[in-house]
Amino acid sequence: LALSPSALAQPTLCEAVDNCTLTWNTSGDAPWFGQTGVTTDSVDAAQSGVLGDNQNSVMETTVTGPATVMFLWKVSSEEDYDFLEFTDNGTLISEISGDVNWTLVNTT
Repeated sequence: LALSPSALAQPTLCEAVDNCTLTWNTSGDAPWFGQTGVTTDSVDAAQSGVLGDNQNSVMETTVTGPATVMFLWKVSSEEDYDFLEFTDNGTLISEISGDVNWTLVNTT
């Protein structure tokens, strides 16, 4: 008996971002989730839900600092209109838009 990939349990959000010591929250029109289809490590990654015009999807955690934050991100969106953003307490740190392959973000 073989199971289809969709029958397998998907990773939790903390497993997908490889950090279960932090609490991850998701909100917005299409919450983030763990998945195994598009990854950098052939294991898993976090992904936002599908968004329409004027919608958003938020994934957040709290880090007590100072701290170095590093992650890889990728986006496929309408260039210059739909953005994947990294913020710190509401301050925009970095953003990408269009079709951008996995890119390292490293900030202190």
